[in-house]
Amino acid sequence: MTLERETPLPRTPVRSTRVLPLVLACLLGCLPPPPAGAGTEAELVPAIETALAAPALRHAIAAVVVESLRDGRSLCAIAPDVALMPASNLKLVTAVAALEHLGPDYRFRSLLGARGRLARGTLDGDLFLKGFGDPTLSTAALHDLVNAVRARGIRRVTGDLVVDATFFAAPRIGRGWAWDYLQDYYAMEVSALSLDHNVATLTVRPSPEVGRPALLSWIPQTRYFSVRNETVTAAAGATETLSHQRLPGGNLVIVRGAIAADSQPVTLEGITMEDPARYCGTVLAQLLEEAGVRVEGEVRHGTLPTVHQVLHERRSPPLAEILPPFLKPSSNHIGEQVIHTVVAELTARRGSGEGEAPSVESVARDLVRQAGGDPDSIRAVDGSGLSRLNLVTPRALVQLLRYARNRPYAEVFAAALPVAGRDGTLARRMRGAAPEGNARAKTGTLTAASCLSGYVTSAAGEPLVFSIMLNNHLASPLQVRAVQDRICTLLAELR
Repeated sequence: MTLERETPLPRTPVRSTRVLPLVLACLLGCLPPPPAGAGTEAELVPAIETALAAPALRHAIAAVVVESLRDGRSLCAIAPDVALMPASNLKLVTAVAALEHLGPDYRFRSLLGARGRLARGTLDGDLFLKGFGDPTLSTAALHDLVNAVRARGIRRVTGDLVVDATFFAAPRIGRGWAWDYLQDYYAMEVSALSLDHNVATLTVRPSPEVGRPALLSWIPQTRYFSVRNETVTAAAGATETLSHQRLPGGNLVIVRGAIAADSQPVTLEGITMEDPARYCGTVLAQLLEEAGVRVEGEVRHGTLPTVHQVLHERRSPPLAEILPPFLKPSSNHIGEQVIHTVVAELTARRGSGEGEAPSVESVARDLVRQAGGDPDSIRAVDGSGLSRLNLVTPRALVQLLRYARNRPYAEVFAAALPVAGRDGTLARRMRGAAPEGNARAKTGTLTAASCLSGYVTSAAGEPLVFSIMLNNHLASPLQVRAVQDRICTLLAELR
């Protein structure tokens, strides 16, 4: 990706004040007309309409809503009630729902239990690993579980290592997710028991002999995947052409391409897998084996029995610390783990026979209603915004953002949003412009859909809330984002 930057004209020294008007006229005649600005509220809507008239949006559907957070007045309402694909702007709904129903101090759990008789270092029974949606569980954290097993004196398990992912009722693949990107890191499977964001890394090293296949190893070390090695070690200085593909419906990974004989190891990151819970159990079983604990059975799915012995319970950092790595880089994995945890917790709190079971869609609709909006203005089928079945109006997003601004968790929520020109998905946008360090907003990008919603303070010191939703465009994402950045700049410069 290349970034377009404005370059100021070089200053030309003027030797006589007589020729100054002529020089200025020539320079201005050579420059394109400046973009329409918006010094006052009366000029804002025409300036936004001018920005939306960019060639990049010639075939697009555009909607913009801007309101004052001070008194609620509307500054702009262009197609406010048109339902559009929010892409990752749906993560705003997920984050607010989590803060609303779980709270900033909520910690996700992972539990290692045992059932059976323990004598002389042998557990005559099974180990159970149950997940409760923790998006932060990592291979490093599994070592704590291994240490807990060893601390109980267990050196042999006669039964199985049972993984329990029943906390989530949802399928592992989101509704409306496209088949052709399911092997990509951002479309990892969803599971109540997840590990390392449900992706693995393959390290490729050149063979000592040119012409031979490269040497492959997994991070973490695992026997979970099957690998078809179609690589070759090329002569020193050759161009690296490595690529990988995981075939749908299984865990066969094909690695192709060349690596130079004098190359440093190359890492192929973000390799997804089928059935993350069983993957997590497989990695744990191997770590136990390396630590001298032999599990004689297999890794299989099951349910943690009511009567069990707790060997270790891990708790994640609080939700308030998880939201920044969720919203700033726009993590789909965290989004799915969070929204399905909300649904699971609401289901657990719900008494038997108390109406319809909670779902992702009902959580979103109820939240919009609670924010004072129309529940029919949103359809949410996942927590990440990856599905093209998600629809929401810009008015509903603005109402939600206004609602969050007035809740006890307002500062936690705002701190988790990307900051223009500073971090997250806005780190390289609006640098040197009025929104830099000012605007806090969530980006959202799918093919033919681009959105930006959040907060910005005007030049007059007035806090504003906005949503810019652009769908069905045929231009490059860079061109479309330029329009969003222009509108955000207009808001920041408003006096």
